[in-house]
Amino acid sequence: MLDSNKFENQETLATANSSGEVLQEISIGEIKAIVVNSQTANVNIGVWDSPKVKIHFYGSEGIDNRDLEIDAIGEELVITQWKKEESSDCELDILIPHKFLKRLSIITTVATDVTIHKDINVEKLDVITNSGNVKSEATFSYCTISSTNGNIHFFINARNNIIAEVFTTSGNILAEFQNIGLLDILANSIKGKVRNCHQTKCGYIARARISSINGNILVK
Repeated sequence: MLDSNKFENQETLATANSSGEVLQEISIGEIKAIVVNSQTANVNIGVWDSPKVKIHFYGSEGIDNRDLEIDAIGEELVITQWKKEESSDCELDILIPHKFLKRLSIITTVATDVTIHKDINVEKLDVITNSGNVKSEATFSYCTISSTNGNIHFFINARNNIIAEVFTTSGNILAEFQNIGLLDILANSIKGKVRNCHQTKCGYIARARISSINGNILVK
């Protein structure tokens, strides 16, 4: 399981990095989907006890409001972090309410990491990265996770039957299925090793397709 301590102290999240940061809170209202586009920042998604979405972009003195665009389009909240040459090693922390979402979509364009902490509950999870690593503890019904060169680690404590599609070109994949009784899985790697250590127990049904070209795959 992942370390979610990053989001345990919201006061620290709200007040740290007083220079070179953007901090906004937005009422979620009827929003049912969140789309995050990040061009240079690592993306961290967590939950908090508030009806609002908290967005914190920080990590470089050159950051200002022009680097972050937030739009409500129908039932979607779209958060876009624009590329800025002097913005390196940036973080985009997003805290969302304890609310079921139809979709959470995260797209990054460079070597940035994506971390999705526990208690995120969505119907459909989409994560696409170029060279970044992906770590997720989200609960979902259907997910697609892909990375060109990054490692992927996802853990799910299932609340219903699920479908998962996971792919990376050069990275390793660790897939952990909890509360899954029947795991219908196709896992393959052209040059890496594949190990399926999942033990059938009582629980839901998972259908998974997991592949890597050069990396190793471990299923628990």
